[in-house]
Amino acid sequence: MLTTFSRLRKLGSQSSDNEAVVFHNPSKVMDTIWDEIDSSKEEVLLLSYILKNDDVGQETLRRLTEAAKRGVRIQLIYDSAGNITGRSKLTAPLTEAGGDVVCFRPFWQCLFTYIKSGFDFRESPALRNHRKIIIIDNKVGFIGGLNIGNEYAGRPCTGLYLTAGKTFKDCMVKLTGPCVADLRKAYEDVLITPFSDEVKENRSKRPSWSDWNESLRNDPPAALTKTVEISRFWGLFKSTVEVPHNDNTQIISCNPWTRDYSIQLSIVETCRAAKKRIWITTPYYYPPTHIKTAIEDAARRGVDVRILVGGPNSTDPPMMKYVQKTGFVEALTAGCRIYEYNPTDKEVMHSKSWSVDGEYCSIGSYNLDLLSDKILESNVAFHNTNIASELEQQFLVDTANSVELSKLKEDKLNSTSLRGRITFPIVTGFYHFTQWCFKGDFDVMKHM
Repeated sequence: MLTTFSRLRKLGSQSSDNEAVVFHNPSKVMDTIWDEIDSSKEEVLLLSYILKNDDVGQETLRRLTEAAKRGVRIQLIYDSAGNITGRSKLTAPLTEAGGDVVCFRPFWQCLFTYIKSGFDFRESPALRNHRKIIIIDNKVGFIGGLNIGNEYAGRPCTGLYLTAGKTFKDCMVKLTGPCVADLRKAYEDVLITPFSDEVKENRSKRPSWSDWNESLRNDPPAALTKTVEISRFWGLFKSTVEVPHNDNTQIISCNPWTRDYSIQLSIVETCRAAKKRIWITTPYYYPPTHIKTAIEDAARRGVDVRILVGGPNSTDPPMMKYVQKTGFVEALTAGCRIYEYNPTDKEVMHSKSWSVDGEYCSIGSYNLDLLSDKILESNVAFHNTNIASELEQQFLVDTANSVELSKLKEDKLNSTSLRGRITFPIVTGFYHFTQWCFKGDFDVMKHM
């Protein structure tokens, strides 16, 4: 696995001498984030898909506003589609205190521009930011799946939502050390990505999926050398020195604008290298073909592949519980073991983590579904037996509160219930529509 991780250097900067704390309890990580904001002295950068106007959202904004009044530079970025009603009222005090608030790609404006451009995929309103990154004073960073809202901080969801009264089970990592500089590149990537002339000009020089895939099989990476000059935009190829065994940290991302497929390629490559086990936690399982094939091939080789997903009462959005079942039969037939999360309390599965052979692991915002394959995502990956072991222990705890599916239940999985027959074409139609929105990026899609 160390050899594999060395090859993965091509996907992003690797560093050593970092410290990482993995949070499986959302309330604890939110308290930690608030404490770091309160103690900030120079700068706080916060990037989130969802920013809710509830108790947790208001408290977060209050602390950011107080920090801005102390002279700390504050920048807050939230996604327009994740907050379709807008957040100008919530963020007004922060703006008045001198904070910089950015609504990422206002949806209706992007839709109009998309139509006007003749459906250029680079203008598509489906290009969203799903990354969750927080950086304090360039010394402390947080990355994972945690949005800003009550249910993400261990408090019951409020308002007219399908998840009202429920909390979300999530995973977040606190980072200190050299990797925080790499995390900042992933944060800034959201700001420089949209329509930089240099990015547009050099995008054609970016390797296609097949070039990336082939380059990982070769050493040196001859297929990628032509892109070194523009690498500063994506943080690639920065590390060419071997780092100590069991002490590697890497920030990896997904960005269709720049043909950055680092997360997907890391999944495929580690699946190919796995010898013992692959344990996956994801809110739902509807992966693109290249990842699905890599996972199932590993299971056929005898690798212990286990997949933990949201169950009938712990999946958000609820319609995904029907869609993901379409892929369960093939995965079970290949030898994968699938668990549906079934907690005793009202908890929704929202964690996204990946552990391979007790050595390599990845945590972040990337869901194993087609949509995450087409939007901005970020993960942190470790070649670290301690962190991988911790994730595996948590996986065993979570599967103890789950129901394992059986191949004997294939008829049920292929249910022709009215809900299934109605929901599946609607959701899959939506996924295919988003792929059509990305019609200019076929170099990756045709390999899916």
